[in-house]
Amino acid sequence: MILKINSWFGRLGNNLIQLRHVILIALFYEYNIEIPPHPFFNTIKIMLTKNTDNHTYIDTEGDNFFYATKIKKFDNKCFKKNIDKMKKILQSIFIIKSNDLPSLSNNDLVIHIRGGDIFYNNPYPNYIPPPLSYYTDIIDNENYEKIYLINDIDNNPCIELLKKKYTHIIHEKNMLIDDIKKILSAKNIVFSVGTFPCSLLFLTNHTQNVYYPSYSFQVKEILNYMSQINFHSIPLIDYKNTIGKWKNTKEQNKLLLFNKN
Repeated sequence: MILKINSWFGRLGNNLIQLRHVILIALFYEYNIEIPPHPFFNTIKIMLTKNTDNHTYIDTEGDNFFYATKIKKFDNKCFKKNIDKMKKILQSIFIIKSNDLPSLSNNDLVIHIRGGDIFYNNPYPNYIPPPLSYYTDIIDNENYEKIYLINDIDNNPCIELLKKKYTHIIHEKNMLIDDIKKILSAKNIVFSVGTFPCSLLFLTNHTQNVYYPSYSFQVKEILNYMSQINFHSIPLIDYKNTIGKWKNTKEQNKLLLFNKN
């Protein structure tokens, strides 16, 4: 059988989740895979078996293999097996090879801050941006020498305040491919919200420490896949409960900047 991703769901972080799931299913059942063209993947066919059965299956339950829990056709055991094989396949088809990148120093920290759509009208309600104090506490407590700040759009108010408070922060507006290389090279990373940085962890062996908000469901989904990484959960449940559903209101933005952990 051929498992086919009929269309990409969202951006790169989500696309890597789709691939992760379809590869795990294909490995478990010995199927092959077809995917749409993608600027970051070097193939449209992933051949895992010599089986010549050309019957094609397109997932309509989990939005093209994005939501694993919604996919009922296959035994969910498949998502718990062949993890290392899946990682190797993902890394082989991704156009950037982390092994070709020099790793950053143990004293370097990469911070990914989500901006963009969550600071527009009608944002995704479960994407609650961590408060400014989340970042400052990590920086103050861990004493990293170099700090690289990565973001997509500069509309998260935490960005400018962090740059003013910590003059050694390196913040350059780069192309997406450069930001990916920085994350893949990092040994120490701070996550905010979203699937992008979590998905990139499957593509590198450099990562040693990940700091994340305790309410991050994206990180919790991958913990069992990443036993070699030290995950540091920063307690923010009270903040999350006070914020409620994220609506990007003035009151929520005030709490974002002045919340104390």
